Amino acid sequence: MEKDALVLVIWPYNESFPAVVGRKVYYGDPISHMSIDGTRRSNEAGMFFGGNISDEKAKQMINNSKIDYVIGRSSVDKYSFLNKVYWEGDVGVYKTN
Repeated sequence: MEKDALVLVIWPYNESFPAVVGRKVYYGDPISHMSIDGTRRSNEAGMFFGGNISDEKAKQMINNSKIDYVIGRSSVDKYSFLNKVYWEGDVGVYKTN
């Protein structure tokens, strides 16, 4: 994963991910207001990880936000633009394209 990669990370890993891995996340903790537009981003991430948006809308969100990687569960396998690069337990790393 590139040093300047932007990563969409499933909750609750999104909050500690930047400190542990040293990469930027799409959203952190919306309650503490540590992320710009944290509430909106948290809602978008919830829809994305819940599989509640179309492939087209999900890809548009990823492209507009310039997200390079997604760390999530199998619910995101439905998105055609994600390529699984690593899987451990119930969480995987996907590269966007």
